[in-house]
Amino acid sequence: MFMGQNRIVPVGDQDGNRRPSVGLNLGYASGNAGLQCIVTATTYFLLIFYIDFVGLDPRLAALAVALPRFWDAFSDPLMGVISDRSNFASGRRRPYILWGAPLLAVTFVLLWYPFTGGDQAIKFAYLLVANLAFTTAITIVGVPYTSLGGELSTDYHGRTTVFAYSQGLGMVGALVGFAMYNVAMAIPFCSEHLQFATAAAYLAIPSSLLFVVVYFATRGADRLKPSSSSIKFFSMVVVSLRNHSFRNLVLTLVIVNAGMVLGGQFLTFLIIHWIKLPDILVYAFVTYTVCTLISFPVWRKIGTHMDKKHALAGGYGISAFVFLSSLILFEPGNAMYVYIYAALAGFCGAPGLLFPPSMIADIADEAELETGARNEGMYYGSYSFILKLSLALGSLWAGAGLWLAGYKAGAVPSESTLFYMRMFYLGAVIPHFLGAMVIFKGYPLTCERAAQIRKALLELAHGASGSNEDEQLENGENSE
Repeated sequence: MFMGQNRIVPVGDQDGNRRPSVGLNLGYASGNAGLQCIVTATTYFLLIFYIDFVGLDPRLAALAVALPRFWDAFSDPLMGVISDRSNFASGRRRPYILWGAPLLAVTFVLLWYPFTGGDQAIKFAYLLVANLAFTTAITIVGVPYTSLGGELSTDYHGRTTVFAYSQGLGMVGALVGFAMYNVAMAIPFCSEHLQFATAAAYLAIPSSLLFVVVYFATRGADRLKPSSSSIKFFSMVVVSLRNHSFRNLVLTLVIVNAGMVLGGQFLTFLIIHWIKLPDILVYAFVTYTVCTLISFPVWRKIGTHMDKKHALAGGYGISAFVFLSSLILFEPGNAMYVYIYAALAGFCGAPGLLFPPSMIADIADEAELETGARNEGMYYGSYSFILKLSLALGSLWAGAGLWLAGYKAGAVPSESTLFYMRMFYLGAVIPHFLGAMVIFKGYPLTCERAAQIRKALLELAHGASGSNEDEQLENGENSE
């Protein structure tokens, strides 16, 4: 490999592009299985645990779960810059993955081991502090891990393959995490609140060990020099948004993800109160996950032939149609259409998981050509920051929609409320996808443009390497 400033040029392929082996892809992807296992368990069951088993007031529980998300969104860009500028012998990213893994495991278990005998204030304080520690550990491991994935391949389609493996094993991990409630209820030898702590340990130990696998599997792949960028932390999101490609992509994702959060939360309420089949939610999630998983190779192939931009836009178009069809086909008491919807949603939702992370790496190439600095961490951190804000906006939008429809907590919704919920769902979700598709038309990084950027970076790096060799030769002659 030749190093020019903080550019890296892999050798071995005729076109100068590095394409990871299957073993490297699987080794890297194993970490996402552990990460998604833990995140899924927390997302779906933490509120239920603290309300039903610990006895915390629902309003306080929701507040303690929501507040750390703002810190999480703030800390992601910070961690991205820290890993960009780190200079360890084993790489910029890998040490954080290795040493952050046990911290993640410990904080995850402590999250499920609360004080049960105190008053509401003590329970609230414990959940808030434990959740802050947990989200910080997620950031320490997750941001360097995702940034490393963008550096494993310099090939336009090879990057999609890296994240196809990662998201595929991540979906497997999510299925395991979704089983946490059943695992906890099946543990016979301890009290109810200790059942969840024990189940958390069952998930945390193998999940943290998977990050050790990532550390050793990616040995030698984390060799970029630390970024020499002088960008201040509070300016980095602004700097990243000056990049037209990044700005277009994140604006598209903000709109789409806000719409998906809105649609997903409304559908959950409608399945429970309108279709009146709450027991099928778990099976619908499994259907969605399996169909997403098996769709990754299909969409990866589509992206190879159509370009990532057009493949992602196609997924958004199909998603709009699927959301629209759900209200046309759904009817009370009929589970079949829910499963069909879950399968189609898994298929058309796969591009949204598969392509954006690899597109961030392409954008980092473009920014490197413009600025001379390699800052994947900054872009992945800013991407995570904006994505989490979009999820928060979607939740607020969903809450406003429920209020406008007349939904009352703890009360059975009336027929008019259910009607207005369906109309709000239809009138709000579909425009999100259509608006995102219009904006995304302006995304400039096609396969051809990405190839031109890689060629220019290779030429610059080889030129810098040649200059360094000439300088060393000249210094040697002078010393003689």
